[in-house]
Amino acid sequence: MRFQYTNSTSPPPSTPTSNFTITAPPPQTSGASPPPTTPSPPPPILHRTLTLTHFHRIRVTVSAPWKTLYDQGGLLFARPRADGEKKWVKAGIEFFDGRACATVVAKDNWADWSSVEVGSDTVTVEFAREAIPETDQPSLWVYLVEDGGRRRPIREITWAFEGGPGWCLCCEADAYAGGSE
Repeated sequence: MRFQYTNSTSPPPSTPTSNFTITAPPPQTSGASPPPTTPSPPPPILHRTLTLTHFHRIRVTVSAPWKTLYDQGGLLFARPRADGEKKWVKAGIEFFDGRACATVVAKDNWADWSSVEVGSDTVTVEFAREAIPETDQPSLWVYLVEDGGRRRPIREITWAFEGGPGWCLCCEADAYAGGSE
């Protein structure tokens, strides 16, 4: 199954391993409405839907001249919940506090955000399905892939594979003019 774009007129990459560019038309595109809740146009997203049993791992490298607060790009897992809301996990690079940071946001009932400063405008993140040793149940690990290929774990999401058959796997780019650094 091929990837396709939403909210973009760009042609999708020919293969999932080829290089591609996603351009977010600034300002104010965002997958999440920051407080105060301000609706914003959705960001351009390259995606495909897959079943949970078929997912093992995905890695993406994201690079841009980050300069505006909350400029970001990376990977996004999204799945509708029974109540019509979405569960999602996104990880990548985000411009915050005057610098590029590797970030992870996980949303089940509420979203929470974690951030790790990186010394570059480029970051490689990986989502990997791994078993929780005590239970052998699957868990989603988010890794920051450093020079030399070393994978540094930065987040585990234990609920990512609970219930329901599928997730939408996406690469996304957001531009949010929440302020300028």
